[in-house]
Amino acid sequence: DALLKHDVVPVVLWQRREFDSFPDWGLLRLQDLESGQIRPLLMRPALKAKIRQAFADRRQQLRHLFTRYGRQPLFLEESFRAEQFTRYFYEQ
Repeated sequence: DALLKHDVVPVVLWQRREFDSFPDWGLLRLQDLESGQIRPLLMRPALKAKIRQAFADRRQQLRHLFTRYGRQPLFLEESFRAEQFTRYFYEQ
């Protein structure tokens, strides 16, 4: 709300490997980014689908939140490409 007087571009850095590169089955070691703690996780198809859905839901929540303030978010996936920014500003 404090930024309503400004023209803010919401940029979301999105790495597909965070949610899309898991095997269907296997034992994984995941690191909690806040605590640094490493823990094992048994990956299975249902859990993989749940993780993918959680990321899809989060993407939709972000889109909805920013749209409420009059802007579409710019999702940068994998790497920076200047043409993405150009296309984003042309569409606004």
